Amino acid sequence: MSIGNNPNVIKVTGTIREINGRTFMGRNGLDVIDDIWHYAYVIVENTSGELLKFERVTTNEKIDPEIEVGNTCTFYFRRIPPRRLGC
Repeated sequence: MSIGNNPNVIKVTGTIREINGRTFMGRNGLDVIDDIWHYAYVIVENTSGELLKFERVTTNEKIDPEIEVGNTCTFYFRRIPPRRLGC
């Protein structure tokens, strides 16, 4: 599922089964046409039939219209490593 030799980029092809918590986050400040949208989570059924839950999903206005239950697409997610607390 990872791309090339980068374990922090995950490619998933499947059907969107559930979305939750869509929120408009505003413009990203870099490009006037890129509105930012955030989802609490997106559940995707991959081609093997597995249900995968991705939390804190952020998209821009070019991708957001495709995020609808029942749509089949290929997603590229960036894995965010957990932060280390303390020293």
